[in-house]
Amino acid sequence: MWRTLLSLCFALGCSSSRMVLSSDDAGTRDTSFSRPDGFLDATNSDAPDSGPPILDPTDPRVQLTEEEAACLGLTVGGCPSCHIQDGLWVLRPVGVMAPDTPTPPARTLRECGVTDPGRLFPRRPDILDGVDTAARTFALRDIVLDQREVWEDVGWNLDGAITDDVSDEPLCIPPEGDFPPLDGRGGVDNVFGERVLATLADLYPGFEANARARMVQGETIVVRLRDWNGMNNDPNVEVIVAMAASVTRADGLPEPQWDGNDRWNVATTSFSGGNPDRPLIIDNNAYVADGRLVARMPDRQPVVIPWLETNRFQLRLTEARLSAEITDGGTRLRDVTISGRYGDIDLADALTRSGLCEGGSARDLLDRERQEDLDVRGIAGSGGPGVACTAMSFSIGFTGVGAVYGEIVEPAPEDPVDCLPDPF
Repeated sequence: MWRTLLSLCFALGCSSSRMVLSSDDAGTRDTSFSRPDGFLDATNSDAPDSGPPILDPTDPRVQLTEEEAACLGLTVGGCPSCHIQDGLWVLRPVGVMAPDTPTPPARTLRECGVTDPGRLFPRRPDILDGVDTAARTFALRDIVLDQREVWEDVGWNLDGAITDDVSDEPLCIPPEGDFPPLDGRGGVDNVFGERVLATLADLYPGFEANARARMVQGETIVVRLRDWNGMNNDPNVEVIVAMAASVTRADGLPEPQWDGNDRWNVATTSFSGGNPDRPLIIDNNAYVADGRLVARMPDRQPVVIPWLETNRFQLRLTEARLSAEITDGGTRLRDVTISGRYGDIDLADALTRSGLCEGGSARDLLDRERQEDLDVRGIAGSGGPGVACTAMSFSIGFTGVGAVYGEIVEPAPEDPVDCLPDPF
């Protein structure tokens, strides 16, 4: 059976002489979470923090030896119809459609000693670039802050490891406690969503609704996409991220209508010295793979989101990425995430600046969670057995709506931040 599969694989153009498990099995597993905005989960990873070598975490495939395939039961009938089912990875040769009645694996990957790479970013396409189309502009909205029921599907496997069981060896240890929080599905690292955002949603009803309303009214983030060939695969595009300062419309309406005609002026603070040719958050080596945009963001460059009441929260992440599915002919972004590692010192400062002042009961609760729930190192590759965690994994979601790129203008002065009322 195995030789038959190899022959079929060669005939259909497999990318390796070893058989491949693909995470791009559209339609075989519904991993969406129930949200009115349709925000969906994705697949990912970054460089492993340390420990034994694992599969290339930027490659959304698992390659199996003949022995591993036999262990998984792939050498018995029906293997050309293998697929992904119930979160387990099963071989299906390239070009073979998933069956109506799929064949489940005999054992799990863990039982067969195969590393599941988790939710991977699609790798950069190995193709020649095409003719670039006009630049595209998007404004973000529908922020996903209430992650009590969805955190484990928001984000990526940031440390390249899957620790979803207490028997797994963690890559670092929180300052207080013996084990960091377990990963979400597919190794998703998103403790900020699981613990901090969930706690705030419990303490402050309407937390997410307030932030969403403010984004709709204009407190948004602008994403500029240039040098895109307009296709599902482009090996090199440019992405600029800037904070919106104001909005204008040709029809004179005073508020954004989210119809593609909003002209978003961006803040001078998003550019070095206010120079439009020197954006602070830019990736001129981003790419699009299978319709998904992937861009790296410079370490600790601030991005600001609406927060509790009228306050704002500043993101200063390391190892950060912006990812989004480009849809509707390049006029919308779906499943947008900003993910990364939030260093403990920066996180504590951001909580204070957002009005969660030290000494309040809410802040005391969050500080205890910080010390108990740090789960990653601030720098990828610096972890190891017994090493202290220094950062918290972070991911939030949005959708993006097509817009018009405006001028670079001075932002309105920010109001002083007052301490938030104690919820207890």
